[in-house]
Amino acid sequence: GSSALMNGFQRKPSPRRWRDPEGTQASFSYELEQEERVLQEILDMVDPSRDDPKLMPAFLLILCIQHSASTFELVHFRQLLLRIASQIQLVAWEETKKLAAIQPETSSGEGQPEHLHLLNMEELIPGLQPLVLWMANSIELLHFIQQEVPQLL
Repeated sequence: GSSALMNGFQRKPSPRRWRDPEGTQASFSYELEQEERVLQEILDMVDPSRDDPKLMPAFLLILCIQHSASTFELVHFRQLLLRIASQIQLVAWEETKKLAAIQPETSSGEGQPEHLHLLNMEELIPGLQPLVLWMANSIELLHFIQQEVPQLL
């Protein structure tokens, strides 16, 4: 038997990592104390009007998840997953409130709108873009968490 088996511990094989066309492995490295700032920087960089790759936030957050799983204690890894979910939920909620704010209503004072002005596409699309962007990134993250995170643990 191998020394790993004699010690009662067998290391899991390393999970797949993204590689560019030249074969260079994508990775992200930071200290635990920097994690909150790193997450905030990733969230702040999102701008649907720019020509940046739209799934870049999910990609960077996945690299954070991989780094945390391989570097920090399990408790910190779990905190990271919760923090990511919470931050995305907060961003989506804020964007939803912005979209609701541009939907004007005329109220009769009894809580029932007398006239509801429906937004046209030119008014609606800019408000929906951030929500759609975060939905797409959330789906990518969910897929990664369901498929790959069990292999990281």
